[in-house]
Amino acid sequence: ILQFRKYQRLDPVFPSNYFRLAQIYVLRKEYDKAVSVYNEFLEAKPCVVHRHDDPPTPEAAEAYTLIGNAQFLKGDLRSAETAYKKALEMNPQHPGARQNLQFLYQKAKDNGLIKVTPERVPQPAAPGAFEVPKPIH
Repeated sequence: ILQFRKYQRLDPVFPSNYFRLAQIYVLRKEYDKAVSVYNEFLEAKPCVVHRHDDPPTPEAAEAYTLIGNAQFLKGDLRSAETAYKKALEMNPQHPGARQNLQFLYQKAKDNGLIKVTPERVPQPAAPGAFEVPKPIH
């Protein structure tokens, strides 16, 4: 972990440094720390060589997908949904975000959190336009 922090100081926006460090936290089941590292990447100041903010790069969409994965593993389905949808806003064709969001909806249905599983994950019409229905109780 110390080595990855050293690399971050040398190149503060190189995606692999952040992604590898976050994966260590995921493997340790320290999901909040992993999410924090992904957010550090997303909030890193851009430089001339590596920009990930405007327009969004594939790495930013991947970071949101990985945040969704960590939140899913933690059991926070709503936060996972939000992260997957953010990834799809940046890249509507992102296969990991699309597939994982569909899996999340199936899990929510299986756990009785929603009545109906969407047949497919639609293209996002607008930010926040597609939400998991409220729990049934």
